[in-house]
Amino acid sequence: MSAPSSSVPSSQSQASGTPPNSVESNPAPSGNTANAFASVVGFNHLSKTLFTGEGTDHILIDHSGSIHGPNALLERTAVAALIKGSNAEGKIVIPKPCGGTAIISAVSACLKNKSEDSTIYLFTDGEETCYSGPLIVGKEEDGSPKVEEFSGSSAFRAKLLADHLEYHGVNVCVLGIGAAAQPMVQNMLNRSNVFCAHIDSGADTKAIVSVMRTLKGMTKRTAGSSVTRNGKQHTLLVTLNPEVQESIKNLTPAEMDEFDDVIGNVIVSDSQIVCQSDLKRAMKQVFDKYDEDISGHEKDIKAALLLAMEAMCDEPLPAAMISSKHSAVIGVPQDWRDFRRHCNRLFSQMATAEIVKREAAVISTGISITVNGNEHKFSGGCAQYSCQIPKSAVTGVAEDEDFCTPRSDLPAPKTKKRKREDTPMPPSSAQIGDGSSSSTQNKRVAIRASPSSP
Repeated sequence: MSAPSSSVPSSQSQASGTPPNSVESNPAPSGNTANAFASVVGFNHLSKTLFTGEGTDHILIDHSGSIHGPNALLERTAVAALIKGSNAEGKIVIPKPCGGTAIISAVSACLKNKSEDSTIYLFTDGEETCYSGPLIVGKEEDGSPKVEEFSGSSAFRAKLLADHLEYHGVNVCVLGIGAAAQPMVQNMLNRSNVFCAHIDSGADTKAIVSVMRTLKGMTKRTAGSSVTRNGKQHTLLVTLNPEVQESIKNLTPAEMDEFDDVIGNVIVSDSQIVCQSDLKRAMKQVFDKYDEDISGHEKDIKAALLLAMEAMCDEPLPAAMISSKHSAVIGVPQDWRDFRRHCNRLFSQMATAEIVKREAAVISTGISITVNGNEHKFSGGCAQYSCQIPKSAVTGVAEDEDFCTPRSDLPAPKTKKRKREDTPMPPSSAQIGDGSSSSTQNKRVAIRASPSSP
C-alpha cells in the first residue's frame, strides 16, 4: 500500500528521514542488560514505540498492510525467538497491519538513540515503499557524505539501503519474511555490520527459532561462520544452512513448549488466530462470557467443538455434526441432556467471535456425511461453518488434556445399525472428500481419534 513519500535536503538527518510520530511507551523495570532491549518500535508508513527498557539493542517490527496470515505468524514467531527471556518478553502488542513500509524512516529514528555497541533487529516482509529522495550511502574520497537518489529497481534500492545501513556503522540484522522479502535481503549482502536472513512462508517454529539464534550470533561473532568471511556476509542465511540445521536438531520439546507460550504473548492487534495460544485465549474468552452454567462440562464441550473445527479446516460442515440429537458423530458425554444445546450455542458464539466462519447453509436437498462407515444425514438449511485457523493449531489444542477432554474419551454415537459401546473413534487424521454425486450431497469424513491412535 502506498503512502506519501518524502523529499528532503541531503544533510545526514534529513536525507535518511525520521518518523513523524512518537508515542508513550511501556517502560520496563531496570535490571541486567545482557539480554535486554532499549526499544521496540512498530512501523508501517509511520512509527510507533511499543516498548522501552534499559538495554542497548533495538527492534523494528514491520506492521504494514502485507503482514497478515502466514507472514503474521512468521513475524510473531521470529520476534518471540528474539525476545524470549528478555525485558521485552510478554510486553509486545504489534499494531494492526496497514499502510506502507517506511524502513528508512524507522531506522533513522532508531539511529538517534543507538549506543556504540547497539544492534538493530529489523523484521520486514517487503521493501521500502515510502521513501524517495537523496540518501547517504557512504563517503566520498574527500570524506564528505556520498549521496545517491533513492530510486530505480527494487534490487538497486535494496543495495542503497544496505549501503546506508553500513555507512552508519551499527550492527543491523535484517530478517526477510516470506517470498516478497527474499530479493531485498539477497541484495543486501557483502556489507560490513549488515547481516541478513530469510524465512519462507512454510517455515516451522523450530526453523524460525534456529534462524534467529544464528542471526543473533552473527552480530556477536559467535555464529555464522558458514555464511561470513572477513566480517562480511557472502551467503544469505536460510533454514537449510548447516548451522541452522544443527540448532534445529538441538532444540528440545521443553524449549519448544516455552517458545509457543512466548509466541502467544506476542500479539498482533486484531490479528487472526494462528497458533495454539491464540486459539486457547480466544475460546477462553467465549466461555468466560457464556451466560449459562456449564460447570463440570467445559472440557467435554471444548473437545466436541475442537473435533468439529478440525474437520472444518478442510471444508465447511454443519455444526449439527456435534449438536444434532439424531445425527451427531459423537455421543453425549456423562449423559448430560443439555450437552448438544450448549455445543450449538457456543458454536454460534465462536462464529460471532470470528473463531470459526459462518458459511452458506446446507443445500435444500441435505447432505450425508459418512464417518467410520456410519452415515449421518443433515437436512437442508442447517448452519455450516468453516475453520480458517491452521489445522496444526486446532489439533494441538485438541491434544491438550489440561484444556479439553481427550478425543478418545468422547463417547461414540448411538446408532440403530449396531451397538457402538465397543466401537473406537476413527483413527486417521481428519480428511474430507466428496462422495458420489446425487440429489443429496455426500461427504466422507475421517476424524482423528486421539494422539495415541495408530
